[in-house]
Amino acid sequence: SSPDGDFTVEATIHLNTSYPDATVRTIASRWDSNNKNRGWAFGVTSEKSAYKPRNLILQLVGNRGNDPEDVHYEVIPSNIHLELNRTYYVACSVNLQDTSSAGVKFYVRELSDPKWETQLATAAHSVTSGINSNLPIMLGGRARNQRHRWDGLLDDVRITSVALGPASLLPPSRIDQMSGAEVPVEHIVGHWSFDDETDRRADASGQGRSLAVDIVIGFSQMVVLATGGMNLAVGSIGVCAVMFTGFLLQDLGLPIPAAMALALVLGTLLGWLNGMAIVKTGVNSFIITLASASLYLGAMLILTKAVPYSELPAAVGAFGRLKIGTFLSPLLVIAIVIGAALFVLYRFSTLGRQILAAGANPRAAAMSGVPVDRVIVFSHGLSGFLAACAGLMLVARLGAAVPSVGGEEWLLPSFLGPVLGGTLLSGGVVAVVGTMIGAALVTTIRSGLLVLQIGNFWLQLFLGLILLFAVFVDRYRSVYAERRSTRQR
Repeated sequence: SSPDGDFTVEATIHLNTSYPDATVRTIASRWDSNNKNRGWAFGVTSEKSAYKPRNLILQLVGNRGNDPEDVHYEVIPSNIHLELNRTYYVACSVNLQDTSSAGVKFYVRELSDPKWETQLATAAHSVTSGINSNLPIMLGGRARNQRHRWDGLLDDVRITSVALGPASLLPPSRIDQMSGAEVPVEHIVGHWSFDDETDRRADASGQGRSLAVDIVIGFSQMVVLATGGMNLAVGSIGVCAVMFTGFLLQDLGLPIPAAMALALVLGTLLGWLNGMAIVKTGVNSFIITLASASLYLGAMLILTKAVPYSELPAAVGAFGRLKIGTFLSPLLVIAIVIGAALFVLYRFSTLGRQILAAGANPRAAAMSGVPVDRVIVFSHGLSGFLAACAGLMLVARLGAAVPSVGGEEWLLPSFLGPVLGGTLLSGGVVAVVGTMIGAALVTTIRSGLLVLQIGNFWLQLFLGLILLFAVFVDRYRSVYAERRSTRQR
């Protein structure tokens, strides 16, 4: 059973994402998040936390003195801020009777770098007893709570009923070994090891989930670029599908398949409206989709009041965390299947050839009997469908529907994948496999910059420069093709 006094929690972790709000990613807990109920939780803060993002923290609820009715809640931050997509050994040693600045000790070591020294942080606390409860110990979450879930690798979790010192902790250099030094068996509350075969320094399934979303976002833009247009509302349609899914699942209680199907219908409808507005007014797609991006996003924020849906069925987040084998994410498989379908559409179908013909030369295509307006509307509807697919992938990955996903954050990646892959901005040429490779390059660049601890502002700068370079290359290819065609005449 969980100790009512001193204790230590140790784990090997690899965090893929943090929540966009202040929700804590929980490593281990015996608590239900109610500040009036006794318990404890060990985790990592998220983006809007008062303790700054990705701060390793301990939460305690118990007695401060001898009064058993005086139940106090406190947060004890380590002020050690972790990076996403890195593997760490972390530990928290708690001496409840020591209320000095050394009462709680945090240990952190990055496992990907053998030269990385273990960081130690100490902190004071005021809770001295009464932290035990009737709730079970939870790994990667909290009792009676659908939120606060871990996203990534969580392994070799050990909880002991003593405040361990450095000599008794699981040695990070020998983290695979199941027994720590100098810890009697009677003090070990539990030791959980979930995967003995994977490399704890990298969790490829997390990268696969990111890549899957980037690929589908790229496809959503690619199908409109094929017509010579563009869709600046990709992110807005995606976030509308996200929040609509949350509404259907949490507020209406619809089954998961029905909710996701209706979200895809909504995405298709919003894209279809863009296409109809373009062909009926004759206004450039840049203007129409720029306006609709603001319209869709604003309407969603007004209707939902920007409140996330966090009480989704557990199966949603569980699917997002699934692995095929030891590293492949089902989301990546879905992205590949979508790519195969698009490849068949553009390479072997009459509709696909009509879309490319309309993109290469709309007037000549119309004179040849191609229904140009119809294929433009279809392409925008397909773009909305794919944007909704990407949104649903994010819902599965986060286990929640939050309004901060999508929007402007999708704009650069949506162009980078197709343009880097060989899709022409002028229309008429698509590269499905190239878009997947371009999306993989974007994901790799983003992950590499995060590993180098380069801030998000610099990340946007680099992605913008890459897109600018890709546009120059695209323009050079077009000019070269025109000159070559002229010479042949």
